[in-house]
Amino acid sequence: FRDKMGTLQFLPLAFLALALALSSAQAAILHGKVFIPPDTDRSVFLSRTRVQLDGETYTAYLHADGSFEFDNIPQSVYALHVVSPDFEFEPLRVEVSRKFDQGVRVYKADYLAVAGSAIRVPYTAEAGLRIAPLSKAVHFEQRQSMNVRDILFNPMVLMMVVPLGLMLMMSRVTANMSPEELAEMQKQSPLASMNMNPASILAGLTSDNAPKKKEKTR
Repeated sequence: FRDKMGTLQFLPLAFLALALALSSAQAAILHGKVFIPPDTDRSVFLSRTRVQLDGETYTAYLHADGSFEFDNIPQSVYALHVVSPDFEFEPLRVEVSRKFDQGVRVYKADYLAVAGSAIRVPYTAEAGLRIAPLSKAVHFEQRQSMNVRDILFNPMVLMMVVPLGLMLMMSRVTANMSPEELAEMQKQSPLASMNMNPASILAGLTSDNAPKKKEKTR
């Protein structure tokens, strides 16, 4: 009876060891190197840059030569990002599976690409993954300088300039017309009967046309 009890107590440990062995057999190692940009403080770059899989699920920090490594990654699909406050890096998609020759395949993370058309990124067991920064990170939008074209094509400016230009053109057209032609034009078009003299229009706009209250006489 004691031998049976000892065997039963040993079974959970055996199953646990078997599960760990199977998971380690299915897991993979992802390693690579992040190139340090020239004219950059090496120590600052290494201390402020890290590689992440699926956000902060897995995080790897850079070694002195810029290399990194993830151990025992389970089979799945991961989003790889190089996080740095000073530089921009291209996001990648990592697939871990025993079906692959090296257990790992890396693609460019093009979320709008059609299935099967993703661009593969070179990855070897010896060299691993090579990642270079795309550009420096821009945290502030550059202030736009004053542009004369933007001022001229402003809707408020157009609303004021275009009507004045039309009125000036109409005043010049009607100035060269005879009284008979002017009268005929006024009959055909109601707009022609309006006073298109810019001076009179501006004077009318600036004058006080509000009706005055009559003073009460006692």
